Amino acid sequence: MANSQVIKNYKYASRVLNFYCVVDELRVPIFSPSMYLFHLARAGNAEKTIRGYSFDLAKFFSALEHTEKVHGIFGKDFRELTDEQMSRYLHGYLKKKLELADSTIERHIASISSFYKYAYKYGLMSTVPHFTYSYGDEETKTSIMQGLTIKLHETYMNESTFKDVVLANLTTKDPFLRERNKLALMLGYHAGFRTEELVFEENLCVKKLRKLLHKEDKRVPRAINLDITGKGGKTRNVQLTVEGTTAIYDFLWGRAKHIKTNLMSTKKGRPLSYEGFGTELFRECINTYLEKTTLEEDEVKTWVGRHYHTLRKCFATNAVMFCQKTGLDSRIFVTQWMGHEDPQTTDIYIFYDAVLNKRLNVMKDLNLQETVFAQLYHKKYRKGEK
Repeated sequence: MANSQVIKNYKYASRVLNFYCVVDELRVPIFSPSMYLFHLARAGNAEKTIRGYSFDLAKFFSALEHTEKVHGIFGKDFRELTDEQMSRYLHGYLKKKLELADSTIERHIASISSFYKYAYKYGLMSTVPHFTYSYGDEETKTSIMQGLTIKLHETYMNESTFKDVVLANLTTKDPFLRERNKLALMLGYHAGFRTEELVFEENLCVKKLRKLLHKEDKRVPRAINLDITGKGGKTRNVQLTVEGTTAIYDFLWGRAKHIKTNLMSTKKGRPLSYEGFGTELFRECINTYLEKTTLEEDEVKTWVGRHYHTLRKCFATNAVMFCQKTGLDSRIFVTQWMGHEDPQTTDIYIFYDAVLNKRLNVMKDLNLQETVFAQLYHKKYRKGEK
């Protein structure tokens, strides 16, 4: 049987971490879930959150390992799990056998979904699993992506919050580094950059940017289109906001005017290569904010659960709002700007926009109404129709 085990005072780089791992009956760590839990600790997630995920994953891997106890369901690698087997685990094992509450099962879904997303992103599996999680009499269903974005308020922050909480808590005092780091964060919020895309060689190539933004432009407020290389070497064309364009111009022709390679460089012009740069920068800002601010427990949990990638989701939601205002088709333009392989992924952000701006007619047209996310807000929508 797999169990959760705490690792105390682990020295990593210049930090000391407390984290959890999943171990087998001989107390040997099970590689995949343990690496995922260490990843959460390294990214700055709360120890309480990691502990909860470790208990959920220990239960999941126990079921995978002990086939005879869940006859006909498992007996295979987690990478080979089928949609039907996942639903049997949730419904037959967690709900029927262990009699867990629905809210607890939803937490298990979040833990498992997040683990599978990590496993794909970091090469532990070659394809993205598309489970349809179902349990209980009414078969509450959610896809992996929808399961990870169940609550809008945990994902979206408006521009004022972005400035007051994230940008306002940059820690470096060096003028060059401070402006570079501010730009890195703004490219997430105003252009939908992923953290690794900040350091891809061609994305912020100084030579390319100086052709797009001539010094003679003298900061005339405008948006620009920028070709970005993303996951799998795929290129997408992004429309930067006026704020994002202005930030690039100011840095490009100001403190970074001596840089000849990539805008994300050291002061001496050496391009950054660490793909987690944006992630750690964002976490540093949030930790600084939490250290000097008194918040309710739920608010702290919300901020701890946010990451650099959250900025990309904010950009997508704001891009839908922009399309609504200008009469553009969100499913065409936002899908293009974000580089979504599946246009239905854009529906999540169309849904977010509908919630934020009370577009009830849009809500009725979306299949997302049947997801857990939609159900959480169902009563709110009904009140709005009265």
